[in-house]
Amino acid sequence: MKRLLILALTGITVWTGVASAVEKPTLAVLPFITRKTVRVAGAGHRITPQQVETEFTDTLLNVLVKARKFSIVDRNYLNKVLNEYKITESEYSKPGEDQRIGKLLSADYLLIGEIDRLTFRTDRKYIKLAGQTVINRVATLKMHFRITETKSGKITATEDITEKLTTQDVKRLYPYSKRKFMDVADFRDLLLRRAAERSGKLVLSGVFPIKVIGVYSSEIAMNRGRGAGIKRGEKFEIYSVGEAMIDPDTGENLGGGEEKVADAIVTRVFAKYSRAKIYNKNGDIKRGDTCRPLQGEEDELPEPVGKPKPPPAYPRATSGY
Repeated sequence: MKRLLILALTGITVWTGVASAVEKPTLAVLPFITRKTVRVAGAGHRITPQQVETEFTDTLLNVLVKARKFSIVDRNYLNKVLNEYKITESEYSKPGEDQRIGKLLSADYLLIGEIDRLTFRTDRKYIKLAGQTVINRVATLKMHFRITETKSGKITATEDITEKLTTQDVKRLYPYSKRKFMDVADFRDLLLRRAAERSGKLVLSGVFPIKVIGVYSSEIAMNRGRGAGIKRGEKFEIYSVGEAMIDPDTGENLGGGEEKVADAIVTRVFAKYSRAKIYNKNGDIKRGDTCRPLQGEEDELPEPVGKPKPPPAYPRATSGY
């Protein structure tokens, strides 16, 4: 300790070998607005708009925090500012208010979204041969959001999302031992979690597109990992970014031209990055190329060709999932 103090007093600068951390941009996530009526048809289950707002927003925040790309504005501080300036949902849903609210929250980016529809449907079918009733549930969540850069007021990304979950999806994702006791509330929670994970990925891509950080003979490494919700079996399109296009009149950077050079499927996922196998390659892949996720792909890799499939972990007919 004395040695360090002497060095400091003599004005000698000592390089410690530790690089200074890059300051993360700050993101404020306002509570998602939910329409006042939420229709739940034939499910024997009631959920309020406030429950949807809280559960979905909390799950989305958790996804964004784990991604470690943003400094997230604290929820208590956010609510305090909204209350202090009497900012209501009707006000912050207006596009013109984004910049003002973002500055009040000292945020670089502002995320505002609305849940348009949440519906449940339960179908029951009696199978005479088995003497049992099979229940099939279908839940749909429809929503949209926008991300605004506070300094410029520019909307950097807008997304419309429809997330659908069926009993068949649950069967595909979970063994019978895990799903046999699932009720409608568990079904709802799974739907909200999947929608929040998908939204989180789109939020990250809207500000920080996924990039190639390593190129190998038949694989690439991407700068997203388990914390950002990347899953084994996800498919991506790889785009090479061309030279920046500058408006000759204004000098504004209009972005770079893009050319698709390959497709890739995630094979290994680590905490901060992932590896993906290249296929359909038709160009050179370089570090810094953009990776865009394909929507609606399977959550898990298919079984390898020639490998026998294990017997199903659930009965052919069941009263639950």
